[in-house]
Amino acid sequence: LSDISLDVSINFAPIKLSGIDIAILTDGPGSHTLDATDFTGEATLMGGDGNDIFKLGGGKLSHNTLDGGRGTNSLVENFSGVTNDINFTLKSDAVLAVIDPSGTPIQRLDAITNIQSVTLLGGSAPGTDNFDVSGWRTGSLTLIGTGPADTVQAQLKAAGTISVTDSALTMTGGSGTLSLSGMERAT
Repeated sequence: LSDISLDVSINFAPIKLSGIDIAILTDGPGSHTLDATDFTGEATLMGGDGNDIFKLGGGKLSHNTLDGGRGTNSLVENFSGVTNDINFTLKSDAVLAVIDPSGTPIQRLDAITNIQSVTLLGGSAPGTDNFDVSGWRTGSLTLIGTGPADTVQAQLKAAGTISVTDSALTMTGGSGTLSLSGMERAT
């Protein structure tokens, strides 16, 4: 899905689009990929039975809703096209991105349900991205920082231990191990 076309890979040629602000895509049984990376409007993506992959781009400023349905489902959010600093807050049911937090902040909230794995790629700004994972409790999480001073933040809600290396953050009593790449600081 993009602003100019919808491509259904099974039996249809691309469908031309113009002036579409809201898209609702639902897949059926089996494993599918719903890719709204190049769509700048508001997307609702609904998975069916099977292991689905959902893809969103960071260029859009609309809020999105994703429900993976049954199966083991993944979300990839790619903000590499954003040239401002970004503050991310990740919870088990939402991804909040505050773009340009020091200037004119723009908030984007993506509600997620039945998503077991999230990969989040930060913006391409020369500054920093901050990833607060204190609210993440279930599934696997991969954070990829692309700036020179990216930070991951974690706080346990109960007794436990946080361990951090160059490539992983582990929270006992929490969400398990989070994969890290390109993080320069941890708090």
